[in-house]
Amino acid sequence: MNIKVMSFNTQHFKNFVTKKIDYTSIVNLIKKYEVDIIGLNEVFDRFIVKGQAEKIAKKLGYYCYFGKATNLAFRNYGNAIISKYPILNAEIIHIPYSIRLEKNYQKRTILKANILVDDKVLHVYVTHLGLNIDEKENGIDTIVKNISNNRTILMGDFNMTPDNKNIDKINNILVNTDKTNNTWPSIEPKYKLDYIFVSKDLKFYLSDVLNEIISDHLPCITQIKI
Repeated sequence: MNIKVMSFNTQHFKNFVTKKIDYTSIVNLIKKYEVDIIGLNEVFDRFIVKGQAEKIAKKLGYYCYFGKATNLAFRNYGNAIISKYPILNAEIIHIPYSIRLEKNYQKRTILKANILVDDKVLHVYVTHLGLNIDEKENGIDTIVKNISNNRTILMGDFNMTPDNKNIDKINNILVNTDKTNNTWPSIEPKYKLDYIFVSKDLKFYLSDVLNEIISDHLPCITQIKI
């Protein structure tokens, strides 16, 4: 069985061109590429009626789970997973401050969800790491400490390029599905910041970065054989 997985930093669902909140373009993107599991960064949770990820999931008829990282603009803010397949359970793994970090850095987390696909459980992790050097190192160390090594997908905005030494810690246990295509900024991208990693027991192919300018990042996609 094959599934398609996407990682996308949504920039709060604010369209990079129109500068307006735009759910329709992301819904159409997921439909166009027939994506089954989507990891989202920079998502606001419930505001008045539904959270942003919930709105997308409802339009698709998918399952959804939001993982709070911090508060921003008086709302919960963080990562989310949208899935065509049932989310059995989920948890939020907090990335602790290292002793070198100031307390005013934005709080970061890893969202982990167990998703049932074809009678098998997939372990899906979504994260958005910080900009500071210490934040990156501490975030990667937390991922390595908590990650599963089978039927695992790790994705998100790592805010670091493939030549960063911290990425090597992930490469030692998982496989990078795309090492070359840049993802930021979405217009004339110069840096690869967004990734999809898979455990060594999963086969992947048709990995790419989509030239779809919706957010300030371009979405990553890969097809995985379960």
